Amino acid sequence: MPDSPGDSFVQILHAARAGDSKAWETLYASLLVDLRKLAANRRKNEPDSLTLATMDIVQEAYLRVPPSTALACHDRKHLINLYVRTMRRLLIDHARAKHSVKRGGSDAVPDSPGNYRFKPTIASLQNDAVAAAIPPSTPADLDARIDLEAALEWLDQQDQQAATLFALHHVHHYDLQSIAQMLEIPNVGYVKRQLAWARSLLQSRLAPPGAP
Repeated sequence: MPDSPGDSFVQILHAARAGDSKAWETLYASLLVDLRKLAANRRKNEPDSLTLATMDIVQEAYLRVPPSTALACHDRKHLINLYVRTMRRLLIDHARAKHSVKRGGSDAVPDSPGNYRFKPTIASLQNDAVAAAIPPSTPADLDARIDLEAALEWLDQQDQQAATLFALHHVHHYDLQSIAQMLEIPNVGYVKRQLAWARSLLQSRLAPPGAP
C-alpha cells in the first residue's frame, strides 16, 4: 500500500532533522503553495491597509521561524499551524508599525491589552462576522485586531488545532473544504465541529465577568 501524502511529508521531515539539506528544501517547497495562498488571501481581503507584497509576507514568515523550530514540528498540520500563527503576528506587527509612523512614532497601542475591547457576540461568531475581517485602517480597528490576536493566542494555548482552523476560516477566509484539504482532514464535518468548539471557547473567554 503506497504511503499517504502525510506519511511522505513526515519521512521528509525526519530526513531534514537528520541533516539532509535537500530534504529541508523539499519540505519548504511543499509548503510554499499553501503559504502563498495564505498571504494572498490576506492581501485580497485587506487591499487598502496591507502594503506588503504576497511574497514579502511569505519570506518574512519564513525568516521568523528558525529551522530548529520548524523541524521540531511532528507533521504537516503542526508546521502549517506554526506558519499561520507567525503570519498572523507579523501582519499585526506591520499594522502597528504603520500606525505608529502615522502618529509620529508614538506607541499608543499596547502590546498586551489587559481588557478586550473586541467583544464578539454569539450572533457575530455564528455569522463569521469577526473583527479579523476589518482592515486596520484606524487606531480603533487596529486595537480590535490586536485584541483578537490576544484572544487567538489564548485559544492556541487551549486547543492548537481549533485555533488554527479558526484563523484559517475567519482571518485568512478559507472555506471549510479548502481547510480540510490543506490540513489533510478527510471529514469536513470535523472542521465544522472544531470551529464550533473554537467559537465556544472564545465566547467563554470574552464573556463579561459574571455572565452565565
